[in-house]
Amino acid sequence: TLCRGLLGFARRSPPTTGADLREVVEHVAPLLRRVLPMGVSLVTEGRLGDAHATADPSQLEVALVNLVVNARDAMPGGGTIRVSVDSTPHAPPGKGGKAIARWARIVVADEGAGMSPETLARCQEPFFTTKPPGLGTGLGLATVRGIAEHGGGGLEIESAPGRGTRVALLLPFSI
Repeated sequence: TLCRGLLGFARRSPPTTGADLREVVEHVAPLLRRVLPMGVSLVTEGRLGDAHATADPSQLEVALVNLVVNARDAMPGGGTIRVSVDSTPHAPPGKGGKAIARWARIVVADEGAGMSPETLARCQEPFFTTKPPGLGTGLGLATVRGIAEHGGGGLEIESAPGRGTRVALLLPFSI
């Protein structure tokens, strides 16, 4: 499924299916828990439901894996990663006055080290990483941003040193 999602993203195939974001999270959660070390827990919370988007579910799974791996790496001492799904009338950055009344949203939040303003400004650039050589490619957030934009959405990232990071992947809501 993950390979199919990566191939669809690489080929830039337009999304043709609808995705229930709650089902995407529930489907990939067992895989996510297997990549977490002792001391790091994954919690799904909030209003899991009522968030559908025209998106390839396997691409959303790829995005979610990238976000959770980044969150895990930001918490070497342990902590909790929270994943929630909901909908919002708020448009993602860069979408200006796009006439979409409702957005579906997956939010991944960690209790990790957080990012400085300088790192936050560059974190979505391809090949930008703060990880030591051999431990990161700098493609995680760039891939997530590409998947979001491919579906007509975007990312919102909030972070501060010592306060963790919150990444929201927003997509146009559909039924």
